[in-house]
Amino acid sequence: MDMFSVAVFGVYIFWSDRAHANGSIKRGYKNNAVDAVTMRTHLGVNLKGVKVFNRAREIGTNICTKNNGGCQQLCLYRGKGQKTCGCSYSVLAEDSVSCRDYDGYLLYSERTILKSIHLTDETNLNPPIKPYEKPEYFKNVIALAFDYRRNTRGTNRIFTSDVHFGNIQLINDDWTGRRVIIENVGSVEGLAYHKAWDALYWTSSTTSTITRHTIDQSRFGAFDREIIVAMSPDDHPHVLALDECHNLMFWTNWNEQQPSIMKATLNGGNVQVIVSTDIFTPNGLTIDHRAEKLYFSDGSVGRIERCEYDGTHRYAVLKSGPGTFFGLAIYGDYIFWTDWMQRSIMRCDKYTGGEIKVLRSDTAHQPMGIMVVANDTNNCELSSCKIMNGGCHDLCLLTADGQVNCSCRGERMLLDDNRCVAKNSSCNIHTEFECGNGDCIGYHLACDGIVHCKDKSDEKQSYCANRSCRKGFKHCYNGRCVSNAKWCDGV
Repeated sequence: MDMFSVAVFGVYIFWSDRAHANGSIKRGYKNNAVDAVTMRTHLGVNLKGVKVFNRAREIGTNICTKNNGGCQQLCLYRGKGQKTCGCSYSVLAEDSVSCRDYDGYLLYSERTILKSIHLTDETNLNPPIKPYEKPEYFKNVIALAFDYRRNTRGTNRIFTSDVHFGNIQLINDDWTGRRVIIENVGSVEGLAYHKAWDALYWTSSTTSTITRHTIDQSRFGAFDREIIVAMSPDDHPHVLALDECHNLMFWTNWNEQQPSIMKATLNGGNVQVIVSTDIFTPNGLTIDHRAEKLYFSDGSVGRIERCEYDGTHRYAVLKSGPGTFFGLAIYGDYIFWTDWMQRSIMRCDKYTGGEIKVLRSDTAHQPMGIMVVANDTNNCELSSCKIMNGGCHDLCLLTADGQVNCSCRGERMLLDDNRCVAKNSSCNIHTEFECGNGDCIGYHLACDGIVHCKDKSDEKQSYCANRSCRKGFKHCYNGRCVSNAKWCDGV
């Protein structure tokens, strides 16, 4: 016991114990405190004073006694007739009186309880939403998914898989409306939500399958527990991530002989192995939609990596040594993960692996799934390549920080205006434009509103709307490129 502070009220005595359960508040009878009750746990080892506030103890007038001081939730008396409004599990609105929900937060599972962490203020240890713990419903929650709809419905939908009950549940993040969606699903360790189709995708290591199911079964064309990928008994699909814009899904495979990361289309077609070398136990998997990059963790070697959607350009973001990374999430410039060995929630810079910080430590249970509940977490429309192909003529690729990086397929080369031409092209790469059929026209004629190429490629909107002019040309307000020699020539 490490008792720091004591308070007495009524028949009870209250005290803080920094050595119990990572900082706790206890209560016992003041004449015999043997059968003490633990009221709060995991408040941190820096826990200090305990004080009792009760109306019966207050003397004098208090502006908060009348209509709660005009505050929606908490009225905090400051003395001399002054007060400040506050909010519990929400943030004070601009009017300084009412409360509104946080726009986003980090949510994670400790098997039997769901907890949250602030995204914008890591020093604020008060959770942005109230923890949820119901042993009759949650026994071993592994995977999490969400449907962000705070802007339209007021609450978000949270989906959970519980391997003890073998079911998938739905609950709003104000902890109302809980219900079981699907039962008898086995060990589901990967869960993802497709917003456009209102459908859940999940992996089952029990049956070595990936299944999808529409939440609203009255919806036209609803999926009803449709198995879209069936693998061999040696395969164990684990974590799952979706990219709705590219019609792709990715998952980790815990095949003992051939562990890998795989991908397929959202209907289960074109199954491919994209990462199969120097990988052992791929635990976490998430997508950075803004940069169109995969991030995955390997607990056996304590490493977090980044790669392209085809598995190329692997880069080790973090090398911490053997550990037990489990869940993985990404938001803004940071990667978040759950660590079994340290029983902690951690984060680091997604580019360099630096700025490592422990957000929560010594959790009561092993932290499992983790996700960032926000409007733009799973929004693949944020990719710069979604707008007119990023101004690229052929391939629009993205750097790690989401900047457009145009490229060309095959043996073609990239010109200054991000257009691709054959290396043996007969067109002058400085003064001419190569049509899609190989014909050559003057470069100044491209994007002038008049079709000159037989295949109309010189007026292709995806090219003209975002192109940059080649060296030796200046860009006009109407989108045309004019030779420097004709600039300010009086015509």
